[in-house]
Amino acid sequence: MKAATSTMLAESYGSAEPLLFARGFLLWDNTSLGRPAILDRLRWQEHSDLPGGWMLAHAPLMTLATARYQDGTVLILGEGVASDIDSSEPGDLARWVAAAESDEQFQQRVDAISGRFAVFRVNEQQMRVQNDVQGLRAVFHTDVTHACVLGSHVDLVGEVVRAPDTAFASPTYHQRTNLRTPPGRHTTRHGVLALMPNTELEMPSRQVRRIYPRTPRQQRSTAEILPMVERELATTLALLLAAGPPVVTSLSAGLDSRLTLALLRQHLDRVNFFTYDVANVNNRANQHDTGDALALVARFGLAHTLINVEGSAPAEIRKVLAANRHRAHSPGLAVAYQQAFPRNTVHLRSNGNGTLTAWYQRGDWPAQPVTAEYRMQLASQAKCHDLGVLDAFTDAWRASEAGNVEALGHSGLDFAYAEDRMGVWHQNIVQESDIAFETRVPFGSRRLVDLVLSAPLEDRMSGRILVDLIRRQWPEVLSVPINGVEVPVDGTGGLWEKTDKRSAQRRVLTRAQIMERSR
Repeated sequence: MKAATSTMLAESYGSAEPLLFARGFLLWDNTSLGRPAILDRLRWQEHSDLPGGWMLAHAPLMTLATARYQDGTVLILGEGVASDIDSSEPGDLARWVAAAESDEQFQQRVDAISGRFAVFRVNEQQMRVQNDVQGLRAVFHTDVTHACVLGSHVDLVGEVVRAPDTAFASPTYHQRTNLRTPPGRHTTRHGVLALMPNTELEMPSRQVRRIYPRTPRQQRSTAEILPMVERELATTLALLLAAGPPVVTSLSAGLDSRLTLALLRQHLDRVNFFTYDVANVNNRANQHDTGDALALVARFGLAHTLINVEGSAPAEIRKVLAANRHRAHSPGLAVAYQQAFPRNTVHLRSNGNGTLTAWYQRGDWPAQPVTAEYRMQLASQAKCHDLGVLDAFTDAWRASEAGNVEALGHSGLDFAYAEDRMGVWHQNIVQESDIAFETRVPFGSRRLVDLVLSAPLEDRMSGRILVDLIRRQWPEVLSVPINGVEVPVDGTGGLWEKTDKRSAQRRVLTRAQIMERSR
């Protein structure tokens, strides 16, 4: 284990230095910690007018909106829109949130925001922070062993408080655990924790509470849900596109991409579609993605860019990316994006629908209460028996009040996927692409996700709810197969078989059994 002794201040990033901690931010308690030295290097915009001695710095491309409420200030870092207000201006959104007359109304308004953002409530006594439903706007914070610091990147926060690496930073960690990311809310730096999606952090106590779900799960028919989802998506996408920056979205052979295409039918003049083709990769997905994307382009006259990814990133950018995210995804693709699009571009990313289509329920995981042990086995595909990792999952399960999910009638499997996979792995991918563009997702609000999660499980598992949305929005785009599967344009049903495969095919181990296997 190595100590962190201002290694980034001594590092040289050459011409790539402006990309360090791209679209980032940093908050610190100025009463217990002086101005971080790394800010001299980052040259971010700084603000000293926050209550409670808090200071803020953020990258030039990070949007900041503030508004006063009673005895404090609301800050929104990042961007979002809400169908409740007819405006895409960040300041209008912040004022609307700050005008909430109760804690519950405040939370309902934040739940309505679709975007990639973090919301802070700051007064002289405390700060409370939460992020978007997908956890796309990462927030990392120190524990009680360090001064109060929050930031957008784990290594940024770790650098400020000189936090040494954890065992999860080891090059052998993935091989030993089959985990793509650190476990639960833990990170690669000692005393630096991640804010998990659907939770709120209070500083300086570092207490965490679950903010979603707060009420028992409602049950609705798919026929009832679809018009409500359509209205919400139509308004939020129109507001996003009205904001001004160029918008791009990927075009592939998958269901997520096809749904995004259908939803954008009325806005094709504002969107550039793209498909990336990775050199020397001849797998089934790559073949379908390129061929089917070009078929859609030809049939519907879409504005389209084919991005050829032919090599890795230059050495200086690889060094920047190593600081910007904790695990490499595709550095060459991030560079290809950077070369293809202006930096103020918004990528409307189609990933994120796995929770909506009951990803784990479509597998062979058994229908039983989801514990910390279960969440570790889901994340590692039952290949991790490391007790240190289990302790980290247990800590996250308790801190995030994960047991409340099933107590309110929701599926623990849905939230395990949303929080342990999308909220960490997907967040990491998005941070890698921050050097190129900002990222949003269509299903970007808790209110919208909650609507879909109220649908019958079989309709989510089959993909029917998403396929029916396509049929209602732009059925003709189903004339091109989805991942090689023909889907009837005028039919009913979804993409996958409806059968709930959850059975005894996998056995979820108890803590005692994991301990036995770890020996």
